[in-house]
Amino acid sequence: MNILLSLKPQYADAMVSGKKRYEFRRVIFKNPNVKRIYVYVTSPIAKIVGVFEIGKILSGTPGEIWEKCRKYAGISAEAFFEYYKGCNKAFAITVHKFKRFLEPIDPYIKFQGFTPPQSFYYVSEEALAASRKPRRIQTVSLFARG
Repeated sequence: MNILLSLKPQYADAMVSGKKRYEFRRVIFKNPNVKRIYVYVTSPIAKIVGVFEIGKILSGTPGEIWEKCRKYAGISAEAFFEYYKGCNKAFAITVHKFKRFLEPIDPYIKFQGFTPPQSFYYVSEEALAASRKPRRIQTVSLFARG
């Protein structure tokens, strides 16, 4: 089992470059069999750009998670704490072996009636099988600065 989650372009870019080694969430998936996370990047990209394996999942208060992850958070402290405003619990998913697709997947073409996940979607192995076929992986930044 896999999941698909949405990221803003600047956070996906930081993940591709290795500056962001944790994905922060207010709510975590309950299925313990989830092994991979596919990354959908929001507008203006609007495509599934890569996949990573899940490393350790950390949980704690927002302050505890920030202290453990801030060096490779890929997000400012201000944005981090704004995201967790009013939350007592925070989760950090460790990004392991991020693979960027040279040919991002357009989910609006591949999946009838696609809508981007607000938090995440569970995705079957078969649903994104084409994206896991052998492809050349490029490690340079995907997004233009601007």
